[in-house]
Amino acid sequence: DQTAIKAPDIGDLFGPQVTTYQFASDPCDYRFIGEGRDPDQRAANCAAEGLPLNFTDPSTGERVFRSKIVTETATGVSGGNPNLFNESAVTESMGVVYRPEWFADLVFGNLDFAVDYIKIDLTDYITSFSVTQIMSSCYDYSQPNPFCDRFQRDADGEVVYFEQGLVNAGLRNFATYVWKSNWAFDMSEALSFLTRNNVSTDLGTMAIRWRAFNEEYDASASSGDPEDLASFTGQYGNDEWFYDTTFEYVYRNWYAWLSANSRSGGKIALFSANDDAYLDYNEQPMTEYKGYTTFDGGLGYRVDENLTLRLVAGNLMDYDGSEEDVFDRELNWVSPGRTLTAVVQLRF
Repeated sequence: DQTAIKAPDIGDLFGPQVTTYQFASDPCDYRFIGEGRDPDQRAANCAAEGLPLNFTDPSTGERVFRSKIVTETATGVSGGNPNLFNESAVTESMGVVYRPEWFADLVFGNLDFAVDYIKIDLTDYITSFSVTQIMSSCYDYSQPNPFCDRFQRDADGEVVYFEQGLVNAGLRNFATYVWKSNWAFDMSEALSFLTRNNVSTDLGTMAIRWRAFNEEYDASASSGDPEDLASFTGQYGNDEWFYDTTFEYVYRNWYAWLSANSRSGGKIALFSANDDAYLDYNEQPMTEYKGYTTFDGGLGYRVDENLTLRLVAGNLMDYDGSEEDVFDRELNWVSPGRTLTAVVQLRF
């Protein structure tokens, strides 16, 4: 176990306040009041506000509250926060490495396996909250809490001011496994094994490297109360699994590589109470997104110990999200297409 303390940076504390204009998904708006980590808590806190019933829900005919900030920007400020205090963390890590010595005698090359477990319990962590996150942190937890002081409503219940920026956001607990495997060998050795003939010519070396991140949990509680911790593992951006596999080849001064980068997919929003909150391009409800794989590669040449030339190709298969039912399209994610980058690296 290790304990660490980190003080806020000077810029975090005293960065200038600038005017900003933002939309937000107001938790008390009729479209969002049934969502969040605790919809009952949210509804109770919103009811305590006494917000006016200013709109008729077309689907139910009931009078409800509709917030302008959902479709019209409100004015606020964003910047440093002089009230930030130190964040602290308790970390645990352990790992195992296995290199079977018999493998080279039985097959060829060097093989190893490794697994690491990393756990971090972070208190008072410093992060930047959007207006939606600030308002959700106010209404989704017991009141009063400091997030409710970071925005103001007028007599009609409309948000007329907010303070966005860095905050000490309570608790965040994170744990993940990291799995690794590497197989490295001489190409002549591999060819000798496959053909059963002795090949002594220098054909270069090759390595196959596999790595996987298995997120066990990523839980947070803006209230600072451990009982409020809720994990977002399995939600978009917090996929349970991320993988990458890389093939590397080196021959004298030349080297090349190809990598496959994968994600497992999962739920779009774990705590959404509305099945039709997200619609695909066919106007059909979607609650999950599929995993997918993208490919990158490159070719390099070491001119000498100080000069290296590289060509790096990104998104080799020109993946744009339309090949499968994945969430990237619904996020209005724009694919960069295939990319080719030339790099000249000079050390001096």
